[in-house]
Amino acid sequence: MSRLGGVGYAQFAEEIRLRHQIAFPKVPSHRAHRNLIAGGEYQWRREGEFHLFNPETIFKLQHATQEKRYDIFKEYTKRVDEQARDLATLRGLFKFRSGVKDPISINKG
Repeated sequence: MSRLGGVGYAQFAEEIRLRHQIAFPKVPSHRAHRNLIAGGEYQWRREGEFHLFNPETIFKLQHATQEKRYDIFKEYTKRVDEQARDLATLRGLFKFRSGVKDPISINKG
């Protein structure tokens, strides 16, 4: 499948077989009581890991764009920036030092 190795056709086939077995159990009465599988590592969950884009931030962004409200958009960006500082982004892991060196002129080529 890949020159790098990893999953191949056998693994794909097994994954498909397992998912089909869950979706269509042999005993039809089991279908009504089956549990849903989590939607993946990055799906937001109420009791799950912290996510930068959660229902609150997504709502603010959607509301701001639908209503064309810059003030709400600023609330959204403020919330995202706060969460970035809480280490939700790679940017939040860095502190930039100012005044250490002179800035490079934008006209320098």
